[in-house]
Amino acid sequence: MRGVAIGMIVGSLDHKNKEQILYARNADALLTPASNMKLLTSAVALRELGPDYTFKTELYVSSLPDKQGTINGDVIIKGYGDPTLQTDDPSGIKDGTGLLRFVQALREKGVTRVNGRIIVDESQYDAKHLGTGWAWDDESYGYNAQISALAVNRGAVRLDYQPGVREGSPVAVTIHPKTDYVQIRNEATTTPAGTENTFKIERERGKNNIRLTGSLPLGEEPDYERIAVEDPAIYTGMVLKEAMEQNGIKVSKQSEVQKGVIPSGSYKISELQSPPLRDILIYGNKNSDNFYMEMLLKRLGADKKGAGSAEAGIEVVQESLQKNGTNPAFDMVDGSGLSRYNQISARQVSSVLISMANHSSFEHFYRSLPIAGVDGTLKNRMKQTDAENNVHAKTGTLQGVSSLSGYVTTKDNERLYFSIIMNGYTDASKNFTDVQDQLAAALAKVSLTHH
Repeated sequence: MRGVAIGMIVGSLDHKNKEQILYARNADALLTPASNMKLLTSAVALRELGPDYTFKTELYVSSLPDKQGTINGDVIIKGYGDPTLQTDDPSGIKDGTGLLRFVQALREKGVTRVNGRIIVDESQYDAKHLGTGWAWDDESYGYNAQISALAVNRGAVRLDYQPGVREGSPVAVTIHPKTDYVQIRNEATTTPAGTENTFKIERERGKNNIRLTGSLPLGEEPDYERIAVEDPAIYTGMVLKEAMEQNGIKVSKQSEVQKGVIPSGSYKISELQSPPLRDILIYGNKNSDNFYMEMLLKRLGADKKGAGSAEAGIEVVQESLQKNGTNPAFDMVDGSGLSRYNQISARQVSSVLISMANHSSFEHFYRSLPIAGVDGTLKNRMKQTDAENNVHAKTGTLQGVSSLSGYVTTKDNERLYFSIIMNGYTDASKNFTDVQDQLAAALAKVSLTHH
């Protein structure tokens, strides 16, 4: 492939032939790995936090309700970076943490009215809501969501859309969750079947105004787009406030959703627990969810270094991997691989695969990876090959970047690891993935036993 830098390594985990590395090409070249970075974040999360780790989210009131059920004070939600917190996220994890259980908790305490504010406490994590080197023109997309210690529905709203009833009708759109936190301007129209699809959804930078523009031809299939919101903590407070009002808890007209910290002397009313880390990783790796990995990275920093920042989390990752045999000379600036400033070699990625294969939580790491031809980002790849339902690997994709790293079992049941990172120009990213798929299928066919 001309004009493409390829770093690649293949090795055996079973050492049947003494020779551990079976193939290496540019294996030490530092390349942009895209989402292969998630292998590092999840490996270290399993090592340092453990597969049973859960995230908590807390609800406090600054004063208890009076006999009438009125709270003459504030309701405070404190986040600890639970990435699964949700109300209505149809494409999210199936059994995430239900934010609306807080409404239930208030009702069980007899609360009928709140006269104070809704305070959102995101102080567990720093105020840097976007990663280093993230593209500003991607900010409205769900995969580029803002990172806050308190964020519901992965920091995004979901807009489901389809053509209107007839030519000239507005495009039909519904929003999940139904919230006034975002304003929607629908200027998009339905055009005759077969005309050009120019339909676009964008959020105004720094604001929560979402605009639908262009034309959507009749006959186009219904689809959806996840749009990241500005300031996920305030969004979370707003969604809770709206749910309180819908469930019979009156909130004073003057009440605002504001950032703050838990006032001293507050009463804890409820605490929610996320699903365990092992399940969080299954969702995060199979779907290559950037938000999940950034939330995890800051949690590592908060738990191990007392600082909920990406920088502190990266220190934890680098120290943990170095202890386990990875050469620490790589550049990591985020947990998800969204930034082009990440630079790592195929050999370094493979050393993470090797050390995890010998770790007690390997089964959870392995199970979190997409399976070729079966699920996640590999669902439609390597079908009808020996790699199908065999290869467990993490994909990575950015413009001009494509990577695949993981595990494959050969015909003789020998377990191999491999890492391929490709950087450069191609007129279609399928050119990159086809090469990876052929290679993985060939490895599945290999017979390494000598007779």
